[in-house]
Amino acid sequence: MQTDLEKFWVSISCKTWYDDNGGGFNGGGGYSDGYANDPYSKYSSKSNPMDSSNQSENKAQRVQNEVDDVVKIMQENIDSVMKRGEDLDNVGQKTDRLRDDAQVFQRSAVRVRKKMWWNNMKWKIIIAVCLIIIILVIVLSVVLSKK
Repeated sequence: MQTDLEKFWVSISCKTWYDDNGGGFNGGGGYSDGYANDPYSKYSSKSNPMDSSNQSENKAQRVQNEVDDVVKIMQENIDSVMKRGEDLDNVGQKTDRLRDDAQVFQRSAVRVRKKMWWNNMKWKIIIAVCLIIIILVIVLSVVLSKK
């Protein structure tokens, strides 16, 4: 599939070749005796030499319009590539920030986990000490009551 630029260059090169070779069908180089032997003279732009300058100006204008269109398309392409580059930079910066935030979160999570583990251990130790005291009180009361 051809891009717009490729189509443009093919159309320019075909038109240029046709025009450079006289535009005729007798092997190129124009018509041997002017416009008289041209069977398509009433349809051809070469039938009226007065119109040739006007048509060459039209042709030049068409070519210029095509070039302007191609330049416009290329500028739009360059703008979209630049925008895409800026978007990629923004995504890269967001990724860096997210990685830094993830590291901070991980450190905070480890700190909180350790703090919660110590807190749970304190409660387990307090409960164990309370149970030992209760067991000692019960054992001492039974031993002292038998004496």
